[in-house]
Amino acid sequence: MILETSGQKMNDKTRLEEDILGELEVPANVYWGINTQRAINNFKISERRFSESFIKALAQIKKACLQTNLELDLMDQNIGKAILQSIDEITLENKLLDQFPIDIFQTGSGTQTP
Repeated sequence: MILETSGQKMNDKTRLEEDILGELEVPANVYWGINTQRAINNFKISERRFSESFIKALAQIKKACLQTNLELDLMDQNIGKAILQSIDEITLENKLLDQFPIDIFQTGSGTQTP
């Protein structure tokens, strides 16, 4: 079964996303997108992932930046609140930690890191 959602073609197991490099299938049941999927495919180095404490620390930094942007009215409040909820799910409820699949020994500038 093929579905069309927000310009993405999906079947039961994958969704087809597109960027400047072309199209790529991403598992339908994950929150990450095409850039993370490219990193997963291209950097199969050690199968070691970032620790939960690293992911939570990075999320706390992003939360501080987000709160500043919200206070300065530099982003949509509704979107900001949704992002804050996700960050709290990561840092306070230990949810979504499986959504950071990038190999710790990636190459390059680390732009794929959460």
